[in-house]
Amino acid sequence: MLKFEGCCVLCGESDKLVLERHHWIGRSNAKEIKFINIKETVLLCLNCHRKITNTVNRLPPKVRKENKEAYINSTMGAMLELYGKYLKEKGLKHGDRIESI
Repeated sequence: MLKFEGCCVLCGESDKLVLERHHWIGRSNAKEIKFINIKETVLLCLNCHRKITNTVNRLPPKVRKENKEAYINSTMGAMLELYGKYLKEKGLKHGDRIESI
Protein backbone atom coordinates (compact mmCIF):
# COMPACT_ATOMS: atom_id res chain seq x y z
CA MET A 1 0.00 0.00 0.00
CA LEU A 2 1.28 3.46 -0.91
CA LYS A 3 1.84 6.05 1.76
CA PHE A 4 1.03 9.60 0.77
CA GLU A 5 3.07 12.34 2.32
CA GLY A 6 2.09 15.94 1.73
CA CYS A 7 -1.01 17.44 0.23
CA CYS A 8 -2.86 18.00 -3.02
CA VAL A 9 -0.59 20.13 -5.18
CA LEU A 10 -3.57 22.17 -6.37
CA CYS A 11 -5.85 22.88 -3.43
CA GLY A 12 -3.71 21.91 -0.44
CA GLU A 13 -6.01 19.15 0.88
CA SER A 14 -3.97 17.01 3.29
CA ASP A 15 -6.47 14.34 4.41
CA LYS A 16 -4.71 11.10 3.47
CA LEU A 17 -8.08 9.41 2.98
CA VAL A 18 -8.76 11.53 -0.11
CA LEU A 19 -5.27 11.76 -1.62
CA GLU A 20 -4.18 9.78 -4.65
CA ARG A 21 -1.58 9.93 -7.38
CA HIS A 22 -2.38 11.21 -10.88
CA HIS A 23 -0.28 9.95 -13.79
CA TRP A 24 0.38 13.29 -15.44
CA ILE A 25 1.81 11.57 -18.51
CA GLY A 26 -0.94 8.93 -18.54
CA ARG A 27 -0.78 5.35 -17.32
CA SER A 28 -0.59 4.06 -20.89
CA ASN A 29 2.40 6.34 -21.47
CA ALA A 30 4.17 5.32 -18.26
CA LYS A 31 7.33 3.22 -18.52
CA GLU A 32 6.25 0.62 -15.97
CA ILE A 33 2.53 0.26 -15.36
CA LYS A 34 3.02 -2.30 -12.57
CA PHE A 35 5.00 0.17 -10.46
CA ILE A 36 4.21 3.81 -9.89
CA ASN A 37 7.19 5.96 -10.76
CA ILE A 38 6.79 8.94 -8.44
CA LYS A 39 8.35 11.24 -11.05
CA GLU A 40 5.47 10.37 -13.40
CA THR A 41 2.76 11.15 -10.86
CA VAL A 42 1.50 14.12 -8.90
CA LEU A 43 -0.42 14.04 -5.61
CA LEU A 44 -4.04 15.22 -5.92
CA CYS A 45 -7.17 15.02 -3.80
CA LEU A 46 -10.14 13.13 -5.20
CA ASN A 47 -11.94 16.33 -6.25
CA CYS A 48 -9.00 17.83 -8.13
CA HIS A 49 -8.12 14.46 -9.65
CA ARG A 50 -11.64 14.08 -11.01
CA LYS A 51 -11.60 17.60 -12.49
CA ILE A 52 -8.23 17.03 -14.19
CA THR A 53 -9.24 13.60 -15.49
CA ASN A 54 -12.52 14.92 -16.90
CA THR A 55 -10.63 17.60 -18.82
CA VAL A 56 -8.04 15.13 -20.15
CA ASN A 57 -10.77 12.69 -21.15
CA ARG A 58 -12.07 15.24 -23.65
CA LEU A 59 -9.21 14.06 -25.84
CA PRO A 60 -10.17 11.03 -27.96
CA PRO A 61 -8.87 7.74 -26.46
CA LYS A 62 -6.56 7.12 -29.42
CA VAL A 63 -4.92 10.55 -28.97
CA ARG A 64 -4.50 10.00 -25.20
CA LYS A 65 -2.82 6.65 -25.84
CA GLU A 66 -0.65 7.49 -28.84
CA ASN A 67 0.24 11.15 -28.36
CA LYS A 68 2.12 11.65 -25.09
CA GLU A 69 2.66 15.35 -25.79
CA ALA A 70 -1.07 16.01 -26.25
CA TYR A 71 -1.83 14.13 -23.02
CA ILE A 72 0.80 16.04 -21.04
CA ASN A 73 -0.29 19.40 -22.47
CA SER A 74 -3.93 18.66 -21.63
CA THR A 75 -3.05 17.58 -18.08
CA MET A 76 -0.78 20.53 -17.39
CA GLY A 77 -3.25 23.00 -18.91
CA ALA A 78 -6.07 21.64 -16.75
CA MET A 79 -3.89 21.77 -13.64
CA LEU A 80 -2.82 25.35 -14.29
CA GLU A 81 -6.40 26.43 -14.93
CA LEU A 82 -7.62 24.80 -11.72
CA TYR A 83 -4.72 26.22 -9.68
CA GLY A 84 -5.46 29.68 -11.08
CA LYS A 85 -9.07 29.35 -9.89
CA TYR A 86 -7.89 28.44 -6.39
CA LEU A 87 -5.55 31.43 -6.30
CA LYS A 88 -8.35 33.73 -7.45
CA GLU A 89 -10.65 32.33 -4.74
CA LYS A 90 -7.94 33.19 -2.20
CA GLY A 91 -7.91 36.76 -3.50
CA LEU A 92 -4.45 36.52 -5.05
CA LYS A 93 -3.53 38.16 -8.31
CA HIS A 94 -0.55 38.16 -10.68
CA GLY A 95 2.59 39.34 -8.89
CA ASP A 96 1.39 38.55 -5.36
CA ARG A 97 3.82 36.59 -3.21
CA ILE A 98 2.42 33.25 -2.09
CA GLU A 99 3.44 32.41 1.46
CA SER A 100 0.97 29.61 2.17
CA ILE A 101 -2.37 28.57 0.76
